[in-house]
Amino acid sequence: MSVMFCRPFAFAVVALAAVAGAWPRASLTQELSGAEREEAAKALMRPVCADASLREKIAGDMIARGGEYEKATAKWDMDVVCEQIDLPTDPVHDTADRADDASHNNWIHDARWSPDGKLIATAGSDGTVRLWDVATGTTVRTIDINTFAAAEKNDEIKLPSMPKADDRVRVRAARFLGDGRRLVVAADSHPVRIFDIASGEPVAEVPYVQADPEWDMPPFIETTPNGLVVLGGYRGEIVVYDPEAKAERYRLPGMPNDYPKFAISEAAGYIATTARGTDRSVIVQLRKLETGALIWEAEAEGEPSAYSVAFSRDGARLAVAVRGNAYVYATAENKLINTLPVYPTFGSFDVTFTADGQRLIAALRHAQLWDIASGKRVHHFGPFSDLCHAIDVSPDGKYLVTGHMGSDGRIWEIDSGTFFRRLGKNVYPPG
Repeated sequence: MSVMFCRPFAFAVVALAAVAGAWPRASLTQELSGAEREEAAKALMRPVCADASLREKIAGDMIARGGEYEKATAKWDMDVVCEQIDLPTDPVHDTADRADDASHNNWIHDARWSPDGKLIATAGSDGTVRLWDVATGTTVRTIDINTFAAAEKNDEIKLPSMPKADDRVRVRAARFLGDGRRLVVAADSHPVRIFDIASGEPVAEVPYVQADPEWDMPPFIETTPNGLVVLGGYRGEIVVYDPEAKAERYRLPGMPNDYPKFAISEAAGYIATTARGTDRSVIVQLRKLETGALIWEAEAEGEPSAYSVAFSRDGARLAVAVRGNAYVYATAENKLINTLPVYPTFGSFDVTFTADGQRLIAALRHAQLWDIASGKRVHHFGPFSDLCHAIDVSPDGKYLVTGHMGSDGRIWEIDSGTFFRRLGKNVYPPG
């Protein structure tokens, strides 16, 4: 399955055609498949990638023909295209079952490893959660959220996020809870539910009242090894909930007109939250996990809200994605270690640390590995540029799983960047 013809790649090729005054006839032929059109575009770009002066000329033309966005991103986009152009699109272990019922058939919003590293859970826009056997790349269980009664909602309200009557429910998150025998699932127009992995049946609901009753998207969720569930909905408070005790532990302030961003480190006893700063900054907050008490605050520039927050495994480092930068802090010292320029302007992306906490993985259009000390990008994970929604590092620290706008999960070797295994088939989502 070929990669998607991403915006920076397409823009670079269009700019090249304008500069060169030529375009391969085959690339415009509608009868060609997507893979053939893409290969024609790559053939056009390879000589450019090998010629620094021509690359500079094309980037300059992109800037001249564009606006502020192109001025900020033209060189970055061109570099990314050339760095990725000949990376393999097929995994080393291509064991995916390509049957229609053996895969998601729409976006994957979440992808997470089980605590023992033997399973991966993926949550999709097709209304299902799939549990994959890592060793074989095959589905071992499918949970169809559409089979469960939806929470009550006003059918007269049709916000842009709400599914139409004939749409399947979008599952936004699936997170292993505690020792991995249970799974917490958040889906549109449904309560947050806890499922038993062995049976695939729901065993409990996690109470959360949306601040806006007309908002059908679920709260963001995080889970911990000791069995806590943390939830934060649009405009709502952050709730730390204990499913065993069936009780809230405490609440923290959310974000006005936004989803709150948060992360948990039970190893260090921290919870990180964010608060709105100025029009061009966000307040990063480190708190005690036991009580929610504030330890320190820092200001990250770029926008008044963050895209994602993550701790290193030992809790010694905290990463916060704001606008195009990833800010990395030392938690004990309340010290900014480095700012990684993931993207030259705005762009929502996820962040996670490698197992040793020395490198950061950031995902915008695709996943990238960054060295924190030097602030340099180490490599790209594949040539795929189709909006990366989820990233998670395996318990042994060797592998990365990614979820995308495409319908396949992808497993990567972190150190080499090798595309290791595909979960399901890559289907461009309808519409």
